[in-house]
Amino acid sequence: MRIIISYFFVLMILWSCSTPVKKSALEMQSNQDTLIVLRNDSVTLTISRLGGAIVGFNFNNRPLNPLDWKVLPNDMPENNKKGAPFQGQFLCVGRWGAPTSGEMAAGIPHNGEPSNRWWKIDSLLLPGILKMSVHAPLEQWQVNRRIKLYQNQACFDVEETLTNLLNTGRFTAIVQHATLGGAFLDNNTIISSNASAGFNQSLIKQSLSKFEYQWPYGFVDSLKTKIDLSGSNPQNGYVTTHVVDEKTGWATAASKKLLIGYVWETADYPWIHIWNGPKNGKLWAKGIEFGTTGLGDTFSPEKRAATTFHDRSNNLFVDAKSSVNKRYTCFLIRIPEDFVKTTSVLSTQSLIKLDYQLKNGTIRTLSITKR
Repeated sequence: MRIIISYFFVLMILWSCSTPVKKSALEMQSNQDTLIVLRNDSVTLTISRLGGAIVGFNFNNRPLNPLDWKVLPNDMPENNKKGAPFQGQFLCVGRWGAPTSGEMAAGIPHNGEPSNRWWKIDSLLLPGILKMSVHAPLEQWQVNRRIKLYQNQACFDVEETLTNLLNTGRFTAIVQHATLGGAFLDNNTIISSNASAGFNQSLIKQSLSKFEYQWPYGFVDSLKTKIDLSGSNPQNGYVTTHVVDEKTGWATAASKKLLIGYVWETADYPWIHIWNGPKNGKLWAKGIEFGTTGLGDTFSPEKRAATTFHDRSNNLFVDAKSSVNKRYTCFLIRIPEDFVKTTSVLSTQSLIKLDYQLKNGTIRTLSITKR
């Protein structure tokens, strides 16, 4: 089922100007997906109510969708099979990766409960504003999200408020798990970022600093075999984790004359992870994951709490009955055939300015005005 807002479709405009949508029987059918579609003259943005995932972002005159990625039900972790699948861009809350054995026995899914549950539509308002929320009863989180698709641009903002409903404070992880796949992804996909110092998640059991490196180059094994992390290949599977030293963090992925980008305040998300995921000899997934933690389930909760890297901690403290707000912006641009890499992204409240390099060394600038 699809619910559509279109700036140029009069009947849907009249319907979507209503006050917040009342709860319906549809909301209880958590085994059946429902897609919310926001559309302007340029792009279409698609959000799933099953897990709250952003599953589509494409130009209207070109169906190529960078977020076309989904894990089949049989391939999901055992404790996630009754809920939403991992797909597109989903929100990890409480943990990034697997829960502890005790949490798993209590019914806590991988990557946290909010991405596993059915999301409520709170309101659909013009111009292109969706408000949705989810309550996680096992973990006692409430997430309220506001998505704004700008009227004339291939750009949207997301603001999320996460509330700890417990009577005690707790440390937690919050990660935006954006995963690229489908026809967009191939061996020529280029990742650009202002990431700095980092490490390979598979090499850090003993020390974070022993195999430390600087973006865009990293190590794929304990022999320090070097690899260009901005490239994509089906031979090496890895998760490379980095801190961002600048006030604003950003990352872009470019493929087939299309670029998708994310930009955020590092005060909100000080870490970025790039996942290169091969499967059956082909590149199956490419993750751009930015969040509040640098360590996933490869470390115990005790070690995550005690470990820092370049003065960045791995846990965000949310006090009892209190909330935190997180924001980011996502955008699409068309790029030429001779695109090499993104060199910088500047973001303000009203403008995104992106510089990119061509094969002949020329730097081009593209601006997106938020309106």
